[in-house]
Amino acid sequence: MATRVLTAILISPPIGIGSGVITELCEPEERAQKLGWWTLMTTLGTPAGPFIMGFVAKHIGFEWIYWIYVMINFAQFLAYLLLGEETMYVAGDAGDGKGGPTSKFISRRIDPRPLKPRKFIESIFLYRYPRILIPTIAQCVVFCYANTAIIVEMPIAFGQKFHFDAQQIGLQYIAVIIGSLIGEQVSGPMSDWFMKALSKRRGYFRPADRLWLSYIGFATVIAGLLTWGFQLDNATSWNVTPCVGAAIASFGNQILTTILISFAVDCYRDQSTDIGVFVNFVRHVYGFVRHIQTLRYHITHEANIES
Repeated sequence: MATRVLTAILISPPIGIGSGVITELCEPEERAQKLGWWTLMTTLGTPAGPFIMGFVAKHIGFEWIYWIYVMINFAQFLAYLLLGEETMYVAGDAGDGKGGPTSKFISRRIDPRPLKPRKFIESIFLYRYPRILIPTIAQCVVFCYANTAIIVEMPIAFGQKFHFDAQQIGLQYIAVIIGSLIGEQVSGPMSDWFMKALSKRRGYFRPADRLWLSYIGFATVIAGLLTWGFQLDNATSWNVTPCVGAAIASFGNQILTTILISFAVDCYRDQSTDIGVFVNFVRHVYGFVRHIQTLRYHITHEANIES
């Protein structure tokens, strides 16, 4: 548990700053597509891990899952140390926010503005803005059930019902991966095209117009979760229909993730980095609570069966 806490602390910066970097680099007409790539990588992390490591766990042992991740992260660390360079744009600052060729090897702060204790928790105060809080809650609830819950329940459901091993369970995650990939191909480009067409016709840009496309995401998430649950409950032997439901739910989840975060960033462009931090913070807290509830349910259920 202590190492998991440490991992969460260290992974927070790269998870949170993506929205700010993309907002500064991209115009509003293509912002949803680029934000979608960022959210897609976050979404694909949860199913891609068990999909790949299912083969590892079966053939060379589960211990190698951790060794492989250690090697990957160490390679990333070396690559970033050699190739990465910290930059920051500060409005009104005469400097370029960059250091010299050796500055990447020296731990220092490149932001000329004074660091105040409030900066460490400033993102949490975004709850004051309804156009950030409401889409964040909607996205977190949908993500929890259409992504996290399916991924957590997959080994339990398929392991108990069909007696699958680690590799067979890992293969079921292909549905979540395919659904997320297709959802992003639709949500990002379609949202940008829709906003560009409306802005051209009206003569001005209105962030709330993105929300019209969120109905597609809500509808497909509901349909996918119902298909997943009913078909899995009715199945007497393995068939593909529960996975089809998982793919449909993942499709809708990716649409909602991209559109809702893009809407919040469009409304408060100057706070795009804080929005990324806030969304991930709320999502992880809610997902943790939901995961604990699921775990308690299964423990109670197993105890009732044994008694």
